[in-house]
Amino acid sequence: MYGQTKLEEISTFFSLKHISFGGIVDTHLHPKQMKFLFKRISNYTVFSSNLDTSKQILSSGGVSLFIENSLASHIQDFKSHSSRLLSVDLYFKGNDKLRVFVIYIPPLAESVLRSATIDLLIQQLTFTKQAGFYYAGLHLLQEKEFQDSSIRAHLDDRNNNFETDLSSFIDSALSRTRRCITLDRVFIDHPIRPQLLTDPKDIDGAVVNHFQNFVPIKSTPPVSIDTLPDRWSSTYQPMDDVSSSIYDSLINPPTLDEWLSTVSSTPNGKASGLSMITYEMLKHLGTCTSALLLILIQACLSKADIPDLWRQAM
Repeated sequence: MYGQTKLEEISTFFSLKHISFGGIVDTHLHPKQMKFLFKRISNYTVFSSNLDTSKQILSSGGVSLFIENSLASHIQDFKSHSSRLLSVDLYFKGNDKLRVFVIYIPPLAESVLRSATIDLLIQQLTFTKQAGFYYAGLHLLQEKEFQDSSIRAHLDDRNNNFETDLSSFIDSALSRTRRCITLDRVFIDHPIRPQLLTDPKDIDGAVVNHFQNFVPIKSTPPVSIDTLPDRWSSTYQPMDDVSSSIYDSLINPPTLDEWLSTVSSTPNGKASGLSMITYEMLKHLGTCTSALLLILIQACLSKADIPDLWRQAM
């Protein structure tokens, strides 16, 4: 990120937010740039640590503290303990003293610098307590480091759910939450013995029984439209302005050209499902293999018998 872009983002952030104390870290902004930023954010007083210019050190960008001007009259002292730690002292009525720290703790990859920074903070906290200050710390880690660790944790959870909890894996992959209806009581409106069920097992049994038997299923379909009730018979009667000949070829098996046209119109990049057969595989079949596959498809349609695995989806 270029310096000018950083200045714009920081200036916009503090202009839009109502923040009394704000810390930023690892900006790599030089003192002249910080002075320019201070002029742009006129309602804040800015303190910045000294930059570490050592090329061997990755975390050399320094830390800064923004204090709203309404609190500026209470500021008594400022110290830059290192490029990663600064403190500002504020005095209030009643001899209340507050020391605010801004610290950037380097990542684990820089173990020596990390340990030195933590040791320095502990030392300064000891001095602060001995001097009778209250203290507050703005502990700042690199945003990218936090984002990376968060993303890795979510990916690990998703991978584990694929093995142990497929339902949660699907919900996570589709970015959706599970919605359900909770039944904690069921009233059975029986003419002689009405019941109120509250036991979960009784409720489950009553719900299953209701949906299995509430709508009776006839074992044999009606012989003709005329045997249907009047309200349905009139609905399913053929329309006079539509020729019945349009149905003559409706159940004819698909031709090879129709099958190839259908396959070629399917989208690429779709999941294969349990069959592990993708649309791309079907598109790359030769003419003879496509013809043999069409015979299988025609047999499934004519016998109304589709393999169970073809009906399943992940």
